[in-house]
Amino acid sequence: MGSKKTVLFVAPYFPPHSGGLERYVSEIIKNIDKDTWNTVVLTTSEKGLDEREEFEGCAVHRMHYDFQVSNTPFSFKWFLKVRYLLREVQPDVVNVHMPVPGIGDVVALLLPRAIPLVVTYHGESMRKGTLVADMLVWLYENLPLRYVLHRARHIICSSDSIRLHFLSAYVHKSSTILPGVDTEVFVPNEKIKHNRPTVLFVAGLGKGDDHKGLKILLRSIKKVRVAVPTVQLVVVGDGTRRSYFEKRVIESGLEDVVRFMGRLHGRALVKEYQKAHLFVLPTKNESFGMVIAEAMATGLPVVSTQVGGVPLLVETGVTGTLVEVDDTSALTAEIISFLKNPEKCKAFGIAGRKKVEEGFSWVQRAKVYAVVFNEVQTRPQTIAHIVGYYPPHLGGMEVVATEVAKELARKGYDTRVFTSTLGGGGAQKVERHRNYIVRRLGSSEFAHTPILWSLPFHLLALPQHSILHVHLAQVGIPEIALLIAKIRRFRVVIHFHLDVEPSGKLGTLFLLYKKHILGIVLRRADRILTFSEEQKEFVHTTYAVQKEVIHTIPNGIGSVYFKIMHTKKSDTVRLLSVSRLTVQKRLDRIISMLPLLTFDAKLTIVGDGEDREALEVLAAKTSPKKIIFAGKKSPKQVRNHYRNADIFLIPSDKEGMPMAVLEAMAAGVPVVASNVLGLRESVAGVGVLVDIPSPQTFADALNKLAGDPATLAVLREQGRLFTRPLSWPMVVSRIEEVYTTLCR
Repeated sequence: MGSKKTVLFVAPYFPPHSGGLERYVSEIIKNIDKDTWNTVVLTTSEKGLDEREEFEGCAVHRMHYDFQVSNTPFSFKWFLKVRYLLREVQPDVVNVHMPVPGIGDVVALLLPRAIPLVVTYHGESMRKGTLVADMLVWLYENLPLRYVLHRARHIICSSDSIRLHFLSAYVHKSSTILPGVDTEVFVPNEKIKHNRPTVLFVAGLGKGDDHKGLKILLRSIKKVRVAVPTVQLVVVGDGTRRSYFEKRVIESGLEDVVRFMGRLHGRALVKEYQKAHLFVLPTKNESFGMVIAEAMATGLPVVSTQVGGVPLLVETGVTGTLVEVDDTSALTAEIISFLKNPEKCKAFGIAGRKKVEEGFSWVQRAKVYAVVFNEVQTRPQTIAHIVGYYPPHLGGMEVVATEVAKELARKGYDTRVFTSTLGGGGAQKVERHRNYIVRRLGSSEFAHTPILWSLPFHLLALPQHSILHVHLAQVGIPEIALLIAKIRRFRVVIHFHLDVEPSGKLGTLFLLYKKHILGIVLRRADRILTFSEEQKEFVHTTYAVQKEVIHTIPNGIGSVYFKIMHTKKSDTVRLLSVSRLTVQKRLDRIISMLPLLTFDAKLTIVGDGEDREALEVLAAKTSPKKIIFAGKKSPKQVRNHYRNADIFLIPSDKEGMPMAVLEAMAAGVPVVASNVLGLRESVAGVGVLVDIPSPQTFADALNKLAGDPATLAVLREQGRLFTRPLSWPMVVSRIEEVYTTLCR
């Protein structure tokens, strides 16, 4: 018992309440492995009292509700009751079944972040076509529901239609598990068929069930009776609208045709399927249609509509027929066609039974649920990105940290960024971005290296099973992360942006650091991310890191860069460099290059850094009127510089996989770069690489390129093609796979 895990299922309704959602939940509970899972249900009570009972070995907690809005029960007392129940049950996983608002939203709001939430979504939009109701639905779907779906670690959809259309924004963390059918219970029985040709309709009769189509079916049956005088319609289901439909039947003169059976379960429900000849569900909105699957399992042909997940079950001309929503004439014609042709009914029924037998076992569905429940527990709960600088500080590392954090948060991870106050206004603060937070910690700078004094205390306070994702381009931060990871048993991923290089007056100290410490740091990381295979080989050979822990994942690029349209080319060639102004970037080469060019050119340098003053002095000596130091710019302003550039220059001695190169390529700006580690794999074949970089070799490359408009056009197109597959969602999915390997 102690080794079992507990899953709390949350559903707005539960048997004996009838409906597809209710049956779906109950079947998963009945068929999930009881040796592995304790199951608990939280649902609503229709009796006005809180109740506790047992269902198939599962504890069921029913909470009284105070009022209903449309089909939605609610009580403000739930906030206290749910909090108490969560403490009592202490679930390992919570599975909320939607879309009926209410109790599931309360649970998601109060659920501690440490407990994984799995949402099962059974329908598409709840909009009903009336102004007031649809306004309320819009508010719900864009506020509480969006929060719940964002909070979920995984979303299970009951059909591909839901997953790929209504919930397409969450396809990265969703899967489809179609409902199943107990084919040993739902079996054909020709011996008990009604003597009268019988149409069966199974659905709730509440106000929220009007979309199931009983109203249109009653209109159709009135016409069917003209062609098939002995026809009978059996309605299984109950709800607040039953009396309305019974009145409609009397007004239509159909009291000898239509029979209301009320709510049925178990053997009584199966018997009604077995006695019928045809199943009809003219629904306007259906995620899957469990009652359709049950009808097919009992050997009934089906007439339904071309909506939602219904076409997954009903194959026109094989297992039944699909008509357009609200097409009474087509519905009537199909019902008559089946009822007048018993052999057709039998053949379609056999095909339907076979289809269900081959792919709709509840045992298999429950096994897949168990896999999902296990996987969401092994996923890391919190990802902490630790980076020396963060926007508005300009740099490729900062862009990577930002984009990865944003995408992870969008995927539902508890994402936190720890960085310095340097470049961010200088004040300690917590910035709340969309779905993730950035903590700017009190910092000082030593030899161009940020020191985050309070970082150890913040890392110690992280939740259990956190992963520390360290962005490496400076010293100190990875050592702190590894120390805290050892104390808290966290896992550490080091993102190797750039080999640490000496700079400033104390730069020689970094040579000692690289020789004696950096290798130890890298070897103690659980995983290392590099941008290219060449960089991977460099880390392996230089720092003796095993190749098995090094993963090559290129940088990503935002889609906005592909939309940049260039301004018309002028007689002056517009050269651009976007970079931090440091010694390693070697911008002195392209400043000294300008007098060697054989064409008129202007160079714009975007960025700032400790080398700016020296570079400005050099520019004043060489070509003061041809060089613009634009300083630090916002991403939008940088994109404007790409729009106005003809050639992008990067003369560095060493690089990681600079974001500016990818941005320039995506924007259609040809790149001329040093032929060095970190640039070769990005630029080779899609740009120009300069061997033995110097002012003269860069001038030679540009003099040749500027006079060749055909080559410039080819490079513009090749750069866009190269970067197009590097979208951030794809890149972060690969990073997520690395995280997952650490949790197994």
